[in-house]
Amino acid sequence: METNLLFFQNHLGSTWLAKANSDETFALVINEVVSKQISAEQESFSVYLHGAAVPVLPQGTYTLQHDDITFPMFITPIAAENNSIVYEAVFNRAK
Repeated sequence: METNLLFFQNHLGSTWLAKANSDETFALVINEVVSKQISAEQESFSVYLHGAAVPVLPQGTYTLQHDDITFPMFITPIAAENNSIVYEAVFNRAK
């Protein structure tokens, strides 16, 4: 499984469970995926996830799980919007 732009676009609206070092999990919904294409050789995009207003998850790496898919993702809280917190994950890599 490759977590590229198309992967996240195909999962728009899906709910993922984020887990840090504890057993507690937090639901995050993939709300938007934005391509920031820099060159033909590099893939650059942001994934925006919405979570509950409380608690605000601190910037850091979380294990995200959806069905049988699990992978680490570094997220940062960037805004409060409509009684939820918006998190951003930024991806930059060679194609």
